[in-house]
Amino acid sequence: MSEFPVQESPSVLGRTCGNLGDCVNERKHQRRYATWILVVLLVVGIFGASWITTSTLSDRVSRSYQRAQVANNLASSVMAVAANENNAILTQSRQSISDFSSTLKRARHYGAIWDAYGAQPIGFDTYVALESRILKMLTLGRYVEAVRLDQLSENQASAQVSAVLDRQSGAAVHQAQRDDVRYKLISLWTHMLFLLALSLAIGGVGLTAYRKEVDRRRLIEESDRKVRSLLEHGGDAILLVDGAGVITFASAACRQVLGVGVDEVLGVPFQNLTRKLSVPRLSEVLEAARRSAGELLTETMSLGDDELTIVEVNVCDYSGLETVESVIINIRDITERLLTQAALRREETFSTDLMEHAPLFIYVKDLELRFLRVNRLFALALGQKADNMVGRTAAELFTSDIATILESAELRTIADGEFTTEQMLVLDGVETRMLATYFLLRETSGMPYAVAVVAMDMTEVEELRALERELRVGVAHATDAMVTTYDGLITSWNKSAEEMFGYIGTEIIGQEVGVLVASSYRDRISTLQHALYSGKSVTADRIVGQRLDGSTFVGSLSSAPIVDDEGVVRGVSSVIHDRTAEMALEAQLRTDSLTGLPNREALIEHVKTIEVSELHGKREDLPVFYLAKLRVDRFDQLLSVFGVTTAETLLRFVADRLAAFVRLGVFIARSGPRDFALTYSATSRADAERFLNDVLRDVTAPIDAEGRVLSVSFTVGISACIGGDVAVVMSQAALLSQREKSIGGPPIAFFDETLHHRLVSDVILIEELRAALTSGQLLPYFQPIVDLATNGIVAFEALARWPHDAHGLVPPDQFIGLAEDTGLIVALGQQIRIQACRQLVEWQRLTGRPKLEMHVNVSVHELSDPDFNAATNLMLGETGVDPHTVVFEITESTLASTTETMATLREVNALGIRWSIDDFGTGYSSLSYLRVFPVDSLKIDRSFVTESATVKGASILRSIIDMANVLSVPTIAEGIETIEQRDLMIEVGGYRGQGYLWHRPVPADEAYELLRGGTITT
Repeated sequence: MSEFPVQESPSVLGRTCGNLGDCVNERKHQRRYATWILVVLLVVGIFGASWITTSTLSDRVSRSYQRAQVANNLASSVMAVAANENNAILTQSRQSISDFSSTLKRARHYGAIWDAYGAQPIGFDTYVALESRILKMLTLGRYVEAVRLDQLSENQASAQVSAVLDRQSGAAVHQAQRDDVRYKLISLWTHMLFLLALSLAIGGVGLTAYRKEVDRRRLIEESDRKVRSLLEHGGDAILLVDGAGVITFASAACRQVLGVGVDEVLGVPFQNLTRKLSVPRLSEVLEAARRSAGELLTETMSLGDDELTIVEVNVCDYSGLETVESVIINIRDITERLLTQAALRREETFSTDLMEHAPLFIYVKDLELRFLRVNRLFALALGQKADNMVGRTAAELFTSDIATILESAELRTIADGEFTTEQMLVLDGVETRMLATYFLLRETSGMPYAVAVVAMDMTEVEELRALERELRVGVAHATDAMVTTYDGLITSWNKSAEEMFGYIGTEIIGQEVGVLVASSYRDRISTLQHALYSGKSVTADRIVGQRLDGSTFVGSLSSAPIVDDEGVVRGVSSVIHDRTAEMALEAQLRTDSLTGLPNREALIEHVKTIEVSELHGKREDLPVFYLAKLRVDRFDQLLSVFGVTTAETLLRFVADRLAAFVRLGVFIARSGPRDFALTYSATSRADAERFLNDVLRDVTAPIDAEGRVLSVSFTVGISACIGGDVAVVMSQAALLSQREKSIGGPPIAFFDETLHHRLVSDVILIEELRAALTSGQLLPYFQPIVDLATNGIVAFEALARWPHDAHGLVPPDQFIGLAEDTGLIVALGQQIRIQACRQLVEWQRLTGRPKLEMHVNVSVHELSDPDFNAATNLMLGETGVDPHTVVFEITESTLASTTETMATLREVNALGIRWSIDDFGTGYSSLSYLRVFPVDSLKIDRSFVTESATVKGASILRSIIDMANVLSVPTIAEGIETIEQRDLMIEVGGYRGQGYLWHRPVPADEAYELLRGGTITT
């Protein structure tokens, strides 16, 4: 199935469901909006009705209280009129009558106001009329009539008016109180409804804001997880530092870039990390970032004490952001990029200088035939400027004749590739014959990206040849600083030399060349000049140059004589390359990263130095240098049992102990995963062995590795560094260190002539074995496996034999080991198995015994071959053999291998082929093998059968067979040579047997004769 879903057109049902979904969503929104609109309208209606009602009631309350007040004022006026009337009648003074008149006017005024409220008290007009008549009588002096009228009518009218006013005032107050209560109730309900509506609105807004905030925080958390995941798996070291300067986050790349793990930096102050890395500049960059919050600061600096690792540091303070609240520090290792850029700049400078100074016409075009680069000479010849030509085609710049010549050749180059041709071009108005070479520039993938052309004016061939000689000298040696000298005095000085040595041209021209070399190297100048002026070129991989300020540097020198047309040396052209940075990198590359010792490359160079000194300065009375290779015994078992960390700790302890002998003039190196090498001098072989025993005594003391006390032993090979090839000397020592050391045997072995002859013999035999495998000379011999109860042949074991043309039948122990060491065992085993299976199929057909079995051996090297399963399938297909009648035999040591072995055994077993453990009991015997691995039978090693004559041997043999019987695993006893051994095997419960008692391994025809007999007599 595809990793991504296929985008298909929506079906009608899908579209319908989609439309229905849209309708449902739209209706939901409409219902939601309608509800809110109804709520708003209801609240507004209630609020409006309440507002009108309360306004009306408020007006009524106000008018009722005003009416009551006017009634009170009118009653007071009536009482004041009565009082002033009595006073005027009693006193009969003009002032009293005037006061009575004024009071009566006020009464009329209050009566008018009372009428404005729509109420007319009964008898008020009559009462006013009576009082007016009394006032008129008093004014005329008719006091008796006034008194009589007052007593007869006025007092009664005054009492009636006062009573009515009191009642109406009380009614107005009572009505105002009732309206006031209703006003307050309606106002209270209006406010409650308004507060309810306001609460609902605020709650809705708050709920919406809360949901948005929850969604926002969820998105921020998801984004944070994604960002942290990206940061964790990126190639840059990323640190987050909080406001207190403590590291709160570190990416996994910190281990690779900074050399510290995440656990080592989390929760640690950033200042501590900078001190550990010896980079105080990191703290300064952090402080600068905090002073410029939100701005990205980028710095490039070296990392560590060696200053060989260059990093780019990007720092930005995001502590002001709620989602970050930290300073982000991104550290990227740019060492490789800088080295690449430097190399590219050198190449670019070299190619540019070459194009501009070469007396040739050179240009480069892209595949659309636009100029990319043009050298000055070609542009001038065509009357153009190089900058104006870039990006344009020939048709845009030149006449059609020139454009056609150039572009037709360029198109041919794109189609056919490189070619050289002569062309006629008009240069400076003159028809000129040109010899041009067209070729393609290609990417590293092989794809072409440009057409390059190099041409020369054939009319000036001789001049060009002279220039070519000078150009070759310049090109061959113009790597960095170029210096030309005549008679030992400097005559030319390029820009790179100024930068390298600190002198400008005017300061150095005319001085002796010796000022450029450190005083310790100046004695070699005369020797170099003598060689140069004799016509020889000189190179020196190491010189010590001296700058103007007195500082020195390590460089390489390449010098060549400048020869005139007559062959006389006129001067010297020298190129100096600053190797300071390269040597620092070389030192790093020649050091073992685990132990800090020199590595194999450094060892080879050191041995080369010894060989040269031995060849050119050897005297009989001087000591001989020896190369000793120390191999840690049982290292693979240590690695598989205790793990990589313990094994590496052990190697570091060994390296530290060996390094103590450096003060004695011994060169120590780590030459392999479990190998160390020493070079030292000794006056005799006995002294060499004595010294190495002292070394082993110190190095093999118990070691505390990761809380485990481990003992370490070594197998040592020693070779003398006397002439010969370095590789030969190292291989001699390595061969002896890799030998199988017997238990209790000497750990040290010297390479001698006997071993040399054996090596030569082995090399010859390996080549002959390779040829024999190619020609198919190796054959299987067959040894019968019999049923102990019946002596009947039930199977054969196929054993490889080599009938050699010159040496006869080569014993297996002479070529099987060599085949395993050289990897030829894979081809050998496959050939023998195919031949044996074909023979088995033939015998099964001829004898009518389809259950007859064939045992074939499989080595651990074959199981390690990734093509083993495919080869097994091929064997079954080619031979047509029944896989259930084939048994593959492997040794116990094979089972101690990795989990890949388990997978291979099970895959082969799934095909129907069975597995048998050969030489059982001699290796890493373990019941777990019989429980875990798909084992169908055990072949008991011949040593147990041989020792079965003793009581102890018989007990061991019985124990092995009992164990196998308990596990239901059949046994095959190897090496049975006597009837007593056979009988003992039958007695202890043995199943099958194999050995000389029945027959030796024989060719196929003899084995067939045995098979036809059915049983073998003993």
